[in-house]
Amino acid sequence: MKPRPFLFALATLFLTITASAQDNTERLAYELYSKQEYKQAYELYDKVFQEKRNSYYFNMAVTCLFQLRDYETAEKKLRDYIKKYPKQVKQQIDLGYVYQMTGDSDKAKRQYEKAIKNILPTKNDFLEAGNAFNARRLFDYAITVFDKGAANDNINYDFLIEKARTYHSMLDIDKSVAAYLDYLETNPNQYEFVKSSIRTLMYYDIDGTINDKIRRELLKKAQKNIDNEMFSELIVWYSLQQQDYDLALEYEIALDGRGNERLGNIIYLGDIAASNMIYDVAIRAYKYAADKYPDGGRHNEAEVKMIKAVYDEGNRERREDDFYIELYNKVEKTVTEIGFSEQVIPIIVIEADILAYKMNRHDEAVKLLDNALLLNIRESVKAEIKLQKADIMLFINDVWEATLLYSQVEKSMNDAPVAHEARFRNARLRYFIGEFEWAQTSLDILKASTSKLIANDAMSLSLIIKDNISTDTTALRMLAKADYDIYRKHLDEADITLDSLIVSRQNESITPYALLRKAQIFESRQDYQEADSIYNVIFNDFPESFIADEALVQDANILRKHLNDNEKAAQCYLTIIDKYTASVYLAEAKRNYRIITKSSVNQ
Repeated sequence: MKPRPFLFALATLFLTITASAQDNTERLAYELYSKQEYKQAYELYDKVFQEKRNSYYFNMAVTCLFQLRDYETAEKKLRDYIKKYPKQVKQQIDLGYVYQMTGDSDKAKRQYEKAIKNILPTKNDFLEAGNAFNARRLFDYAITVFDKGAANDNINYDFLIEKARTYHSMLDIDKSVAAYLDYLETNPNQYEFVKSSIRTLMYYDIDGTINDKIRRELLKKAQKNIDNEMFSELIVWYSLQQQDYDLALEYEIALDGRGNERLGNIIYLGDIAASNMIYDVAIRAYKYAADKYPDGGRHNEAEVKMIKAVYDEGNRERREDDFYIELYNKVEKTVTEIGFSEQVIPIIVIEADILAYKMNRHDEAVKLLDNALLLNIRESVKAEIKLQKADIMLFINDVWEATLLYSQVEKSMNDAPVAHEARFRNARLRYFIGEFEWAQTSLDILKASTSKLIANDAMSLSLIIKDNISTDTTALRMLAKADYDIYRKHLDEADITLDSLIVSRQNESITPYALLRKAQIFESRQDYQEADSIYNVIFNDFPESFIADEALVQDANILRKHLNDNEKAAQCYLTIIDKYTASVYLAEAKRNYRIITKSSVNQ
């Protein structure tokens, strides 16, 4: 007999209404749970479970009971459920949790161990059990579950990712990283995933201990798997995140030595180190590239960059004139070998600098740069040459020729980095000659520069002007005169002006800047004790000054290199790391602090 259409429609309507009512009940239960109204939520979840017999609703009902601390009802519900569904382990773990929360730890332990024995030998069942223990923050049991599952040959799954995440939750970073690396060893296509996971661990580092553990595990894994390039690549990546350029270079060279041509990477690493003023690493990188590939297309590039890094390091350390004379000869030899072309312009500029500032042969320096401008070279390279020529003109007090050249570069190069540099140097020139408002306008634009060093220098000079331009500008003019004298190597004249500023203390906002200049003069004269004393005054008496971090790093460097006081130097570096996290000297401070602490541990 065929069913009547009316009865069929009625049955369909009934089922639809029933399903809709259940959906509404589930939605209401969730809303009540979200509002922490656990008693009403429990009643609704329990009702839906009785109707649907779905474990999700039962688990939510038990969770509500846990929130209510109604462990008696929870125990009864769990026991009844386990009798009906003895193969489901999560509820057996929850029963153990009831015993734990009611103070019976021995009974809880027996129940947990029983639950682990009852896990069905499938990947999903082990995952569910491990996740259940993790949800109750019973991490040791979760690890036991994952280890047991990994040991089961029939499952054929290592549970390494689950273990890595569990160890992370336990804050056992060593084991977490080790698990991720073991996983990568058998799943090389997951390189980016593992890298991302390690990056997440790094975010939790506050005092450096986590990153030290990551570093240790990476090195351990790479050393055990010398032929597996992935781990060396991972160390290079990690080292760059940590600005540990020494370690990054070590492993780049190791990779190159295994027959993988890494010339581009090594030169790029040298560029990064140089931009962060870690010149010795940059020099090693460029020298390796130049020596290892004498006939390569980038050999000349490496040679030129190496000379520039040597020059920049010499300036940073205020080396004596003999150093520059030797470097001048090296430049001339290199230019002869490569040829007078665009490729050697960076060291032609250095040659002109040495002629002008170290040998007082200004006319020869300008002529050298003029000859370089006659070459068929790019406009950006011409701009660099003009910038250097302008510096020399300013040095010999031809202010108007200097400002003309700076302005030409700025206008011709639009928003390129060299244009920003020209704008800054032109602003500094205006500051030197007392045109403070003109300088301030340019500096305000430069504070947003993409170059860290330009932005930092612009900010520092801008603050000096801004703090003093609206009051008596006498002190500001004195400091500007001293700065120009220092730029022109007229140190005796600068000394007199700075002493007047410091002794009179007529302007407290200018005092730390005057002290910094004074310390740098003492340092250039190799009077390191006096320089150390003044640097201490700056960062102890003026810790909020924009130049406090510069004083710290300068002092740390002379303590380490000239006064043999590594302990005090390390404290200076640590202060930068802890208190001046936006400092342009942060990479240098981290690196040197690492070197000092490592050497003290090895002694």
